[in-house]
Amino acid sequence: NLPTPDTGALRTKALKYLDEFNVQKWYDEPVTTILKGEKLVPSDVSSEGVRIVTKDALADANGHQYLAEPDQVALLEEHIKTYKSPYTDIRPQLRRIESKLLDEYSGLLIGNQCVDFQKQDGVTELEESIMANQVERSLNDLLLEDESSGKLAVDRRPIYVSCVSNFTN
Repeated sequence: NLPTPDTGALRTKALKYLDEFNVQKWYDEPVTTILKGEKLVPSDVSSEGVRIVTKDALADANGHQYLAEPDQVALLEEHIKTYKSPYTDIRPQLRRIESKLLDEYSGLLIGNQCVDFQKQDGVTELEESIMANQVERSLNDLLLEDESSGKLAVDRRPIYVSCVSNFTN
């Protein structure tokens, strides 16, 4: 059973976000790497090449981004290599995050995609994501059920996944 997203509510949240959108915020609060809840701001933010200008889908300047310094990259690498999760099953935590992201922050997600990528229909994209997440949850449930019964083993070593650097991520 797939959920039926309320597209009217998604549209309303997106329009509210866009009506209140502050263009200057993306300059004042640059995209930056976060490690263990802390922003890894460069030691000298005025140095050449540390803070770059970000561009939207049409190559127009739309904000700033801090690039991680070599020692900060090393911290990230060390964290990835040594991190041990206290959990083997993080479905409840991830589902709470997904729920909050796709409900409370839906206007921000749709609005930022519109502003940053010139997306015209972020509502449909989020609607599809809400439904696809249910399918993925069901598959994860089956996977962990098979693991519990000894049919397979799940490798839980952390990996680094590089994302597109934009204000929505």
